[in-house]
Amino acid sequence: MKILRILVAVLVLLVLVILIVPAFVDPSFRIEKSITVQAPASNVYGLIADLRAWESWNYWSTNDDTMRFQYGAVSRGPGASYRWAGADGAGTTTILATQVDESVDIALDFGKRGKGKAQWTLRQANGQTELTWTFSGNAKGYMGRWFNVVIGRMMATPMDESLAKIKELAEA
Repeated sequence: MKILRILVAVLVLLVLVILIVPAFVDPSFRIEKSITVQAPASNVYGLIADLRAWESWNYWSTNDDTMRFQYGAVSRGPGASYRWAGADGAGTTTILATQVDESVDIALDFGKRGKGKAQWTLRQANGQTELTWTFSGNAKGYMGRWFNVVIGRMMATPMDESLAKIKELAEA
């Protein structure tokens, strides 16, 4: 009987944690990763501002054999877009704005899983470029805030590996 009470108490505590914790989690998330590239900003910018170039460095396209892309009318600059589908889902990437050799702003639509934004910022100094990738968005609903608890850990490897590949390609 004592074991049953302990199990019920643990179950009640678990349910309370699941229901209460999201109330204290920010509904928005922001993840930022940077890398220093020993190359001019133009080398880096070309890899980010042209969506077709993403296939050479993007973590998901290089690690998912099922990944397929369908490009819009243009693949570079504002209005450029592509649709993707792979093992982890499907969605759309659209370039919203660019500043040559300085930044690229992107809208991401993950369908029912929500929307996000990405920004690439390039700062060139002394023949090298500091590349910063920021990914942000908002939780869908109260329980969606649990996503914000784990998104940083979920995105760490994909962002780090993508940035390392951009560095490798830009420095070649």
